[in-house]
Amino acid sequence: MNFPKSRLYLIFVLFSFLFLATIIGRGQNTSFIINGIVADSITHEPIEQVNIKLKDTKGGTSSDELGNFRLGVSQLPIILEFSHVSYQTQILKLNYPPERQIIVKLKPKTEKLPELVVTAQKIDTIYKDLLYSVLDYELTDSGIMLLIYKGNLTNAELLYTDFDGNKIIDLPVLPGKPLALFKDCLNNIHILTRTRAYQLYFENKKIKLMPGQDIDDFKSVMGSCLFSLKNKLYFEYYNEFNFAKLIFYINTIDSSFSELATIIDQEKYDMLEDNPEDWIIFGGAFQTPSLGDLRGLGSDVNTLAQIRNLTDGTRFIKMAFYTEIYAPVLPIGDSVCVFNHPNNCIDFYDAFDSLTGSIPIDYHIAEKANQLITFGRAFAPSNKWLNEIYTDPIGRKAYTIFRNINGTKDLINIDLATGKTQYMLTIPFPYVQKIQVYKNYLYFVYKGWGNNQKKKLFRQKIF
Repeated sequence: MNFPKSRLYLIFVLFSFLFLATIIGRGQNTSFIINGIVADSITHEPIEQVNIKLKDTKGGTSSDELGNFRLGVSQLPIILEFSHVSYQTQILKLNYPPERQIIVKLKPKTEKLPELVVTAQKIDTIYKDLLYSVLDYELTDSGIMLLIYKGNLTNAELLYTDFDGNKIIDLPVLPGKPLALFKDCLNNIHILTRTRAYQLYFENKKIKLMPGQDIDDFKSVMGSCLFSLKNKLYFEYYNEFNFAKLIFYINTIDSSFSELATIIDQEKYDMLEDNPEDWIIFGGAFQTPSLGDLRGLGSDVNTLAQIRNLTDGTRFIKMAFYTEIYAPVLPIGDSVCVFNHPNNCIDFYDAFDSLTGSIPIDYHIAEKANQLITFGRAFAPSNKWLNEIYTDPIGRKAYTIFRNINGTKDLINIDLATGKTQYMLTIPFPYVQKIQVYKNYLYFVYKGWGNNQKKKLFRQKIF
């Protein structure tokens, strides 16, 4: 994808005049920022991808995954229009600057959307309980480890089931407040709290915990370890800009270190070279206001505004143009597969570190090309490719995910012989979480609609 050289044009197309002024850092400043959250009026769950438009203008934004939105306006009164395919459109008029974050509640549409009736495939409920909610889960060779809780995280428990959800064993008392499960590169499962990591193991038909390890020490070692393949432990290391990463492994027999490949997103480096003012995002030495410039004078108001706008502007530029390289490295059979999205290919390496093949891919390109076509597309993307690659270690297949405008997700098979893609299924629930693929089944967590709904674990057969 070739980016236009004029950064001002791209910013104008994507984020309107507010952010153009912010990024340039001179001239016309917006009067104030409106912060808010959009939620379901019945369940109070946040709503993602709500279109928020300044009525009778081209300005607007959209809500993020947590329902949050941020919009700059230069004059009052204004009329905001909130629209979503699954909700009734709502109009909000503001005559005065809001003193705090505004909360907008949207009413669900009563009619069924045809987009939701997308499959006749059976959905299996693996875990469902009236009192307990699924916080996290991990798949093992023989079953499912579930982290569940009742009411709050201090009441968290471990539950190990078979693949049909039948209880095998549990551990009702856990240390601290568990936040998540983590499967490391050796396939060991850990409970993570805010300060400690506890490895799980089985002994005498019981789940037991090893002594806790400092969470920062744990992440520094295991965070970059990808997987093990025969006698090799594979790691990844990102450069300081996250535009490139080195793939290497350690031989567990002789502790030797070997490099496998380096993946580079050259497009990001070229863009940074063409726009040297963007070095400020990565700690460059350009002259910019900081908190040290405050003097306790009336002019500090303008300085604070510049600092705030600079922070917003640099955050947006980094998010829109300098995202982290996405090139997952995954084992499939005895091969190491590098999903080299920056270079539009999948590379295959054998046990002897030889590049045995490379196939072209393009499933990720269409969305990248469309991001800058229209301002409106940023508000309501349809079939948006998500940076997600999943492999089935048993079926030896690879999949990716596209999100539809109504929040449902399509599972797409990637042919590892040709790079071509094939639609497999649609998950008929919006905004599901924690997708995994194992033995031709797709697993996911979904809460559902309603005040008293709990997160449940489901699976869907892949045909």
